[in-house]
Amino acid sequence: MRATLNPLRLFIAGFDWSGRTGRLQLLVVFFMTLAPSAAFLLGQLYTRFPRWVDILLILVLGILTIPQIGHVLRRLNDTGRSGWWVWAALVPYTAVPLWLYLLFKGPSYARPSSELSTARSVGFVLTIFLAVLMASRVFWTPFTIPTGSMKPALLVGDYVIATVDRRLPERGDVIVFYSSVRGQMLVKRAIGLPGDRVQMADAVVLLNGEALPQTDAGLFTETMVKQGSMGLFPRCYNGAVGTGALCEKRMFTERLPSGRSHEVLNIGDTALDTTTEMTVPAGHVLVLGDNRDNSSDSRIARAAGGVGLVPQDALVGHVRRVLFSTEGASPWAIWNLRWDRFLEGVR
Repeated sequence: MRATLNPLRLFIAGFDWSGRTGRLQLLVVFFMTLAPSAAFLLGQLYTRFPRWVDILLILVLGILTIPQIGHVLRRLNDTGRSGWWVWAALVPYTAVPLWLYLLFKGPSYARPSSELSTARSVGFVLTIFLAVLMASRVFWTPFTIPTGSMKPALLVGDYVIATVDRRLPERGDVIVFYSSVRGQMLVKRAIGLPGDRVQMADAVVLLNGEALPQTDAGLFTETMVKQGSMGLFPRCYNGAVGTGALCEKRMFTERLPSGRSHEVLNIGDTALDTTTEMTVPAGHVLVLGDNRDNSSDSRIARAAGGVGLVPQDALVGHVRRVLFSTEGASPWAIWNLRWDRFLEGVR
């Protein structure tokens, strides 16, 4: 009997991990999963889908996870490879060559299904977990910190978790939002809410005519080396220092009217230390980076290529916790992990 290429039947067959899948069938499964994956990735990078489209794509990807991995194992059965190879399909980067190998690998003898029972059982449980994790993306989103605009709360190389919540934030919340001018996701701290009058005067925030108190918190220090995937050097209060030297910034604790506080950095005098007063309109929020002299934020108007005032419909979520952090250019370089930042809360 000719192998079915019906996508619906292939979807159902993907839950039977004891069967076999041919190359052409695996190719159909590949395109079944490629389409929503590409749509979701492009939506995150280059455009701004409505929230219901994001949720739909996430749920589709979650639903497809189990049969997708199931067909990888079925194809391994068909090529005579051990079922333990399925683990490679669950690891980033290694999944790509495995899929290519299985798509081009010719016919071979089939291993008895009984030899793969342990691999099927363990893999199936793990894949269900991954499917649930994928579906949970409806409620959270990951975000990588590529620049130092939010030091010291967030460092270059932090991988953070943001809860999806598009309600207007509270003053002092660290939020993720989409900048249509920049065409990318950004993370900043909410300082001004609708109706607030905000101004900078000599590096101090004036909120509704009152200065936010700043107390000296010493120095923030880091090593002068390239940071993150963008390979950017930090800027220093103690001038131009050589590679490997100590880079210092003045640090202050800034207190909001609600009593919440956070640390901000000062590198030196800049044009953005003093601004005109801005009144935050309804449905918007004014954001600032904690590393005030190294942040493009609401102090620069959108017409001038800056962030400007952030509309509520551009909000993505609230940053709650650092999942993990790395000092290197790649998050997979475990020797560069900052072990003390695992699951650290963001205030």
